[in-house]
Amino acid sequence: MPDAARIHKVCQPAAARLGRSACDAGADQLRNKGPSPALRPAPAVQRLIFGACAGGALSFADYKRYREASADLDKKMIDRMLRPEDVGRAARMLGMGRDGKDLLSHPQTEVESLMDFAMHDPRDGSGRTKVQAYIEDIGPDTGLEREMLEMRARSRTSLFRAEARDPSACTVELSDQLRGDVKNITIYDGGLSATLAVGNYIFVRIYSGGGLCMTSGITFPFSAGIAPTLIKGYSRMRARPNRRGPASRFALFFRMNRKYGQPVLFA
Repeated sequence: MPDAARIHKVCQPAAARLGRSACDAGADQLRNKGPSPALRPAPAVQRLIFGACAGGALSFADYKRYREASADLDKKMIDRMLRPEDVGRAARMLGMGRDGKDLLSHPQTEVESLMDFAMHDPRDGSGRTKVQAYIEDIGPDTGLEREMLEMRARSRTSLFRAEARDPSACTVELSDQLRGDVKNITIYDGGLSATLAVGNYIFVRIYSGGGLCMTSGITFPFSAGIAPTLIKGYSRMRARPNRRGPASRFALFFRMNRKYGQPVLFA
């Protein structure tokens, strides 16, 4: 088993970065440069800031508040919930080593993906994820934390296709390629709106609730040409009854990202 000191050394940088996604590149520019015409959302799309799926009108201050709260909650949950054996088990499930001892040799983006996975997808002996255990055993400190925890409990991962993007509004419209019964979603993401080509694919975790949707921060981008291989691999996995859950889905796309994924670019 990986020792606690080693896990702390690996996990803390990941925890500090996990809540920051590619959208923060655009967000930082908005904060630092003010009303830049190239980055300031038009009034008609103000509700799309921070990935508003329906209703509501969010300001940039709202976006920062939720994103910062998400990053702080990530660090708190990782500190309080992930034991060395939990990280080791999650690492084995993702093919990152038999016991997690060599995590320092992996790219930081993979360690961040590991932390995201370990908190949301593997289940313990009672059938709970770490998110569910945190909600039931510890609970939120604030109303905002309660919202964020509820969004995490409802989170889902999927492969999405970029249907449209608007760099001037920092928005990307995504269609779910693994579920045919859901509508397209539009998220605010300064980095992705500038770098994700229409027609390309991305595997992400979506938090949703209260008319909002946002990514957890992990990003597996793929070119359009590799899409048939991705879908075929997913269909083969689904054909195996013991490989149909969220943990298997994340592990599959983590491995395919290693083999076929594109670099994560920041605007």
